[in-house]
Amino acid sequence: MDLSLLPAPPSTEGRAPEIFIASGTNVGQAAGLIARLLESNGLVTIGGMGPIATSNALKALIIARSYLTESSEGRPLVAFVSSEKFREKDEDRTRMVMSCTWGSADGARAH
Repeated sequence: MDLSLLPAPPSTEGRAPEIFIASGTNVGQAAGLIARLLESNGLVTIGGMGPIATSNALKALIIARSYLTESSEGRPLVAFVSSEKFREKDEDRTRMVMSCTWGSADGARAH
C-alpha cells in the first residue's frame, strides 16, 4: 500500500455510507461490492464502528484493489478516512468512514 499527499477528500455530501462493515463481515464479499461500486460510480463510502470493523474495511479495500487491476488504468485506489458523529436511537455515536475513489495516475508520492 502506498501513501500519497492529496488535496482534499471527495465529498459524501452528508450521506450515510453505502457499505457498512462489521466485525463479522466477509471481507471477500465486501471487496466485490466495493469493486462493483467503484467501477460504476467512481466513488464508494464505507462505514464501520470499532477496531475489528475498521480492520475488515481496510482488508476489503486491499482485496478490491486487486480485483480492479485491469480497470484501474494505472490509477491508484485512494481512501480518505474520517470519523463521523451521528445519532441513533437517542444515542450519540461515532463511526469510521472511508471515502474511496481513483487517484491520479501521475500523482505525487509522499517521501
